[in-house]
Amino acid sequence: MQLRYNGLNCEIEYKTAETEAAAPVSAVDVFEDILATLPLKTRGSYGKALRAFKKSLQGGAPTLSALSVSHVKQWIAAMATDGVRLSTACHYLDCMSALAGKAVEAGYALDREVFAHAPQRAASGEIVTSPDALLAIGRQARPGNAQCALSSDLLLFSQYSGGMPLGEIIKLEQKADAGTFRGPCAEIAARYRSERRRALFPLSQSRRAHASIEAEQSRRIGALLSSAGSGLRDYSPGVAVALWAAAALAAGIEPSIVRACIGDADTGTALQLVDPASGVDVSAVHLSVASFVSHAPERWHAMRLRRGILPADVEARIAAAGLSMPATFYPMTEVVRRVGHRMQRDIRAFIPDVLFFKTTDTAIAPLLRTIGDIAWCYRETNSPQSPYAVISDAQMLAFQRIIGSFTPDVELMRPTLRDLGIGRRVRITAGAMCGYEGVIHDVPASLPGHLCSKRRIFSISFLSDFGMQWSVDIDEAFIEEL
Repeated sequence: MQLRYNGLNCEIEYKTAETEAAAPVSAVDVFEDILATLPLKTRGSYGKALRAFKKSLQGGAPTLSALSVSHVKQWIAAMATDGVRLSTACHYLDCMSALAGKAVEAGYALDREVFAHAPQRAASGEIVTSPDALLAIGRQARPGNAQCALSSDLLLFSQYSGGMPLGEIIKLEQKADAGTFRGPCAEIAARYRSERRRALFPLSQSRRAHASIEAEQSRRIGALLSSAGSGLRDYSPGVAVALWAAAALAAGIEPSIVRACIGDADTGTALQLVDPASGVDVSAVHLSVASFVSHAPERWHAMRLRRGILPADVEARIAAAGLSMPATFYPMTEVVRRVGHRMQRDIRAFIPDVLFFKTTDTAIAPLLRTIGDIAWCYRETNSPQSPYAVISDAQMLAFQRIIGSFTPDVELMRPTLRDLGIGRRVRITAGAMCGYEGVIHDVPASLPGHLCSKRRIFSISFLSDFGMQWSVDIDEAFIEEL
């Protein structure tokens, strides 16, 4: 027997073993049926947990028999990426575990321990779920004030090193530790190189106790972050790790990889429930996050659409989530083919199922969390910790010239072709005929209200090695005089 609650009436539906086998039951449907039988007092919190679990299921809810621990781990990873508090995540898991237990008692074939989790210690309260303040500091010009600039560099050096505590940074020496500095950390270290000092940073280590220096810089960096809108008051070791983890997740690093980098550090979020990945190149992850923190221009990326998905579907999903739609490029071409005695024109994509989009590295992770079940973004390698592949502006412009289709941000400089006329030899610089040379044989007159009234079209003839001759109409922006 299955009890379904529709808000007004209760409908009882009988299902036999034969019908269950013929129509596999969705796990979410079963949990919703169980939820409808609970008292109103407990239905609210259990409903929140079920909605959060359902939201994390990319590609649809699994059947009851297919529900496994991997789906739960996927949910935990989604909560970690969203910065859900550890206490909230544990409460949601307890609620779903209770629903699973009630489903087993109702006769459904289900592993009641599928939502079980290892008990975790309470969160410390040093919870940082947004890296916005760090990104603002990392991407703005260095402060002119020497003390403020030093505090800013200490913050960035710590974050570029995976959240290194201030106590360890104070002990760094120029010569002894020089070989450990890489990437932007090496750039910061170079600014403070001095033959008169053993320590890397000028913090009066020889005249002051390290604990006093750490407390002072913790307050200064806390004030720096607070002025950028973080709400933090200090920069304790817990804040340093939690802030780096938030930046790594915003950069698109998988939660399991982030967990492997920070170990058992207390972030106060669901990240503590994520199983750490193995074989992680921690140094490479640090460099990737450092690049993300220090610079985030809008760059072109390539998105692969899953089977049957169109760019309009992606745009609708992003709009429904309340996110801003990035600039996109999905070039189309007209294909002419003969069908019987007539010519048929079809509009097709140049590269089917690949949507180009331009956005900052910061925006990719939340974008994919919204459309991850219908599209995915290419990375530089097959590794999930690899950075998202970037298409340079030069490569994108060259591609657009080849296909003869341009994005709105490209402004074509039309050449001066006043003297071009019939009989002049030219070369085509864009489109399917890019690189071909031919002779102008006609210059169609501009007609009022016609497309030609806004641009000049040249009819160019080509003569092949086989004695065949054909012509094509080309916009003046795509030809050059020889």
